[in-house]
Amino acid sequence: NIPQNLPFSLSSYEGGIGMIQCCALSPGAYMIVAGNREGQIAAWKATSADQLMIPKNVHQGPVVGICCPSVDGVIVTVSQDGTAIVSSVLSQSIVHKQHLKSPAKIASAWSCSPGKLACLLANNTCAILQTNVTACTVRSIVASSASSNQV
Repeated sequence: NIPQNLPFSLSSYEGGIGMIQCCALSPGAYMIVAGNREGQIAAWKATSADQLMIPKNVHQGPVVGICCPSVDGVIVTVSQDGTAIVSSVLSQSIVHKQHLKSPAKIASAWSCSPGKLACLLANNTCAILQTNVTACTVRSIVASSASSNQV
């Protein structure tokens, strides 16, 4: 049961993306983006729930991290398949795909600041990916080993 007197409203976003693995909000809260277990991404206008990007298959594995580093409709995703992808909502296409150099699969990822995704790799290594929206590139800027007992 959902309480009726919430201090915010709840919205439903339709679009056939299936089981959502990760999601993010763009700067200025214009757009909501999501990725799923099948490697698809989609985008909706946050204020109206209008679909801005129909679900697209961009990865061969589950999308584990997604961010919107700018307000111009760019989406950056990382997947357990070891790829980072820059997609454009405006052109409905992939504009850059890069295989990450780490030998380990990406276990999970989250947006840590505008344009940056922190990735936890399966071998307990952490990498921070920084996007350059103008050049449509993704590069690893920090990589450090973490023991299994560290937080």
